[in-house]
Amino acid sequence: MRRHDASYDPTDLWHAFECLFGESGAVGGCWCMYGRIGRAIRTNPREENKTTFREIVERGPPPGLLAFDGDIAVGWCQLTPRDALRRLDRTWRLKRVDEVSVWALSCFLVRKVHHRRGVTSALIAAALSAAKRATAPALEADPLDADKTPSASGTGYASTLARAGFKTVVRRAPPRPIMRHDLTAVGACCPHQPDDWTAIVYRGKPAADGPRYRAIGNSMAVPVVRWMLERVAAVEGDGGFAAPARNRNGPTRAMPRN
Repeated sequence: MRRHDASYDPTDLWHAFECLFGESGAVGGCWCMYGRIGRAIRTNPREENKTTFREIVERGPPPGLLAFDGDIAVGWCQLTPRDALRRLDRTWRLKRVDEVSVWALSCFLVRKVHHRRGVTSALIAAALSAAKRATAPALEADPLDADKTPSASGTGYASTLARAGFKTVVRRAPPRPIMRHDLTAVGACCPHQPDDWTAIVYRGKPAADGPRYRAIGNSMAVPVVRWMLERVAAVEGDGGFAAPARNRNGPTRAMPRN
């Protein structure tokens, strides 16, 4: 995987999304509609599910993220406010935990030839950043726990999300925890760091937020500065907002527009 770029052009990214999902529409023709219509994905014609999801895409806001290897879409995650997926509350294992207006990371799809190549982790990291930019208080997921079931998962695995900083908030069924990443805490934008990694002692007592921010240098990593400058150059050059930038965590694009 070679690059990270962001694009909000629905006509450009719909074709990539369609190619990734294939003629079967991912799992049984679902076209990522389960959280919206539940078991009706199995009784509806596949083309109806596809058409409905495309209407959601074209209406906006973006319902998820695509991961790219070059110009080929290799992964997808659905990323929305949880309120957009009301059918989840009809499943006792997945019903709402509390009244916090969380966002949901509710579906993953990765091309088979790109399994175990960090695509899911790249999507999770991009989803955390996107949810934080949208001022979501937390990002929630309902993965499978591979230690408790051999089943395949379309919602991610608990171990992968735990490595990204998610914590289990409730487990109504052993193999299906509901996990959450708090986006309001200091350091929440750095999901691969351990809890309280900025917690320091300042003048003999636990530091407040200001000293904690200063303790991490009040600075930017070189790849971040490079990405910003490439974006500036691209915008000044052609007026667009889809500049490529390299990121070793993997490529993602928002799907599909503001």
